[in-house]
Amino acid sequence: MGQDIWYGWSYYNESIPAFPDNVNLMPVVGQWKMGGDAYPILKFTYHGYRKTVEVQLDDMKNALGWGKAQKFGHVCTLLSLNSTRGRWTDLVLNTNFSAKADGYLRIWVNGQLKCNYKGPLVANTSKRLYLGPNHRRGIFVSFTKRWDKIKGNAPKPTMVVYYDEFLVGQRREDVDTRLRENAGLPPKD
Repeated sequence: MGQDIWYGWSYYNESIPAFPDNVNLMPVVGQWKMGGDAYPILKFTYHGYRKTVEVQLDDMKNALGWGKAQKFGHVCTLLSLNSTRGRWTDLVLNTNFSAKADGYLRIWVNGQLKCNYKGPLVANTSKRLYLGPNHRRGIFVSFTKRWDKIKGNAPKPTMVVYYDEFLVGQRREDVDTRLRENAGLPPKD
């Protein structure tokens, strides 16, 4: 919390579809969270209407009551959903997880800066279960009621993603897969 940190990883979307808005399950494919019942500090979510992968500051959204005017905490659009299907995407994230105005969040997608947010990132700083932000990979869906309302008992689609070379470091050169390859460093599996 409040200290500069870098993360890097590769991500492959094998089968998350572009959902129609009325049945969008809003899949989340990664998040950082504090302990207990805290909302995720930030999460990568597929936004159905815009067909994009976006960064949502869920903790701040709930703490400050961010609504439509604040895009419900969606602070950055990273890429189109279709651009992730069937190919690897390299991500690099730099932040300080600050609860103050000096907070920042920068994210590069395939070497291009796609997010440059400045401001507080964390509202709930409880360390009840974790000493700091805890990263969770995997697919999470929580908007299942709208699917059930429209589709009834129809099975929900199987969604598969892969993650590789997840790294944490003090500099971009420590975690950026592309920079590591250019420097002749071996893959980190």
